[in-house]
Amino acid sequence: MKKLLYLLAGGKAKRYGEDKLLKPLGHHVVLTYILKTIEAFGIFDIIVLVCDDEKRKIIKREGIANIFIASSGTERIDSIRSAYETVPPKEGDIVLIHDAARPNLSKALVSRVIIGAKSHGNSFPAVAINDTIRYYDQNESRTIDRNNLFLIQTPQGFSNEILNQILSYNIQDKETIFDEGVIMEKLGLKIFLTEGDPFNIKITRPADYNHLLDIIG
Repeated sequence: MKKLLYLLAGGKAKRYGEDKLLKPLGHHVVLTYILKTIEAFGIFDIIVLVCDDEKRKIIKREGIANIFIASSGTERIDSIRSAYETVPPKEGDIVLIHDAARPNLSKALVSRVIIGAKSHGNSFPAVAINDTIRYYDQNESRTIDRNNLFLIQTPQGFSNEILNQILSYNIQDKETIFDEGVIMEKLGLKIFLTEGDPFNIKITRPADYNHLLDIIG
């Protein structure tokens, strides 16, 4: 059994306003920071980075080797398919899919996701919601029970068999596929949650980046 990582770094960062993966972090930029972090884990047999030409040049300049490069797609599912076609998993392999915009990844979280994917065929890290949740629009305002609500993170782990089903699904509107769990729901497959990490922050807006700087230092 091999452990593969598909690292997605081809997003347009529309909500951030600039390419957040090129923002400085530690002695690196976000993209090379997450790659160095993952490399130090020593967990993955194969790493496939999905990115554009500009980021390819950065990887080459930084001398980061032993990774495969795949072209980014128009939508998230296209990028995953590109990684899959670059290095497809074999029977019995486990694939983790991670957003490069979550650079503060821990080895413990990766290990939990792998264990969950091996046991159940899929594994989604999740963090319970502690704040009060309120639904609001111009016609209605009400509190929502938070006891069964979770924030879903990456990396998300899959057996080769489950990932094959996800990528074989005929998607009508790719823009509605926020993560692979949406397709699993359409396929009628059960999703398994594993303990997430509250420090596994996703950089979506400048405030997230500033928060990450406070954590990492």
